[in-house]
Amino acid sequence: MDTENWEFIKYNNLNNLLGVSKMTKRKIYDKEFKLEAVQLVESGKRVAEVARELDLAEQTLHNWVKKFSKDGEVAFVGSGNLKPEDKENKELEKRIRDLEEENAILKKAMGIFAKDRK
Repeated sequence: MDTENWEFIKYNNLNNLLGVSKMTKRKIYDKEFKLEAVQLVESGKRVAEVARELDLAEQTLHNWVKKFSKDGEVAFVGSGNLKPEDKENKELEKRIRDLEEENAILKKAMGIFAKDRK
């Protein structure tokens, strides 16, 4: 048995002895669920009440409400996706990098051709 597996077994046995559950998976909620939760809060229900009903941490729901009030419908774009303005900025930054690289290549080429003319 290698040391990595041994460490894993020791860690799990220690957690079992202490009553700590094995690694918990992080829950993932889709955009529609988040929007419905925020709408319940905005309709007048208390955050604590909605969080209890939906089995959420209150802080999570507070964060969703804050994000929604700041960004509106585009607040919950999903993992790996960007808000439209962030996506546009990223595309423009890439275009700038590409143009700077092309510019550097052209400068080198000019230097090479200038040497040949002498």
